[in-house]
Amino acid sequence: MNNAFRIYSVMYHRISDNETDSITVRVDEFEKQVKFFKENYSCPDPQQLIDNFKMKQHNRVSKDTILITFDDGYEDNFKFARPILKKYGLRALVFLVSGHIGKYNNWNHKYSKRIQHMSIEEIIEAKDVFHYGCHTENHYNLLQLSDADLNLEIVESKKKLENILGYSVNAFSYPYGFYNKQINNFVSKYFDISFSTYNKGKNFNWTLNPYAIRRINPLDCEIQNFPEYMFKFRNAYLYK
Repeated sequence: MNNAFRIYSVMYHRISDNETDSITVRVDEFEKQVKFFKENYSCPDPQQLIDNFKMKQHNRVSKDTILITFDDGYEDNFKFARPILKKYGLRALVFLVSGHIGKYNNWNHKYSKRIQHMSIEEIIEAKDVFHYGCHTENHYNLLQLSDADLNLEIVESKKKLENILGYSVNAFSYPYGFYNKQINNFVSKYFDISFSTYNKGKNFNWTLNPYAIRRINPLDCEIQNFPEYMFKFRNAYLYK
């Protein structure tokens, strides 16, 4: 592993004081984490980070780098996460579910309250802080889909997002973190890099397999213990 190319991708979903569940971080806690990342790690622009990786310009990346990511594109990302990121001058990579833009979540069945997703207007306005990736059209489990459905969920979703955003969407996130070799190969034809979840994915090192990147759940540790947690987590899973 090239020690000068060590990137830790952290994964968020929701930022809110109105909910207490397994995918939500309180607003004050999120700001505490963002401040910590800003003070202790390199936090480059997501697109620049991906471009550097694609062009194999690893020497441009600090050895201790944080990539902040959000899955699903919930409206509270716009309301609460965006102002905090803007305050600290950081940007995040947000994976959008193209078929749910401006609509409500319908796959988190264990939560009784429906969750609003960002509208097109909010997505465009937040381009000052958010760079966007693809999280499929409908957030289906890709392992259960036919080839035709995979094309709709992945390729057509990418096209739809590019029409909205006006730029090439080159990052992908697997719904639920589920994929196999076939899906991995399919995604690699259309994206430069793709991410799984914190409990799935093969490794942290982008150079080993850029289409199965494991992410870290910031809910799993106190922020002051984050460096030690990262070290243990990386050593436990880096080559798996």
